[in-house]
Amino acid sequence: MSRRGGGVSVANPSTNAASPSPSPSDASALAETDVHPDVWSMALQQDLEWRKADLVHVLYWLRQYLAICFGVLFGLLQLTGLPAMILFVLLTVGLTWIYMKSFLGVDDEDEMYGTRYDLLQEGMWNSFTLFLAIWIATYSLHF
Repeated sequence: MSRRGGGVSVANPSTNAASPSPSPSDASALAETDVHPDVWSMALQQDLEWRKADLVHVLYWLRQYLAICFGVLFGLLQLTGLPAMILFVLLTVGLTWIYMKSFLGVDDEDEMYGTRYDLLQEGMWNSFTLFLAIWIATYSLHF
């Protein structure tokens, strides 16, 4: 009786058949959605050409940072109620817009970025939720 091998095949380690290289169209699609590796060094430089994915990434994380800072500050200052929430929204929208327009020099009316409201609201509700959590925790732990 002879025994034949089962249905298991072994790939040659020198070839990677499991993950073929992306076609040029796939590579360009990835290039438009991926975040540039040096995006944080770019965030500190003025008047650069921004891709939408990089700009949205920076604005999103800027809002999260502001939410943490304002949450701690408002908790320590014992600010409460709707006026504090409105102040947070006004401060984060204002600071984000000033950073985007004055420091980065981004033309928010450029169709490449969508409308100016798309950029201004990027990450707004996530940062508002983070702000509320930090604000309530700081206020409760401090007083």
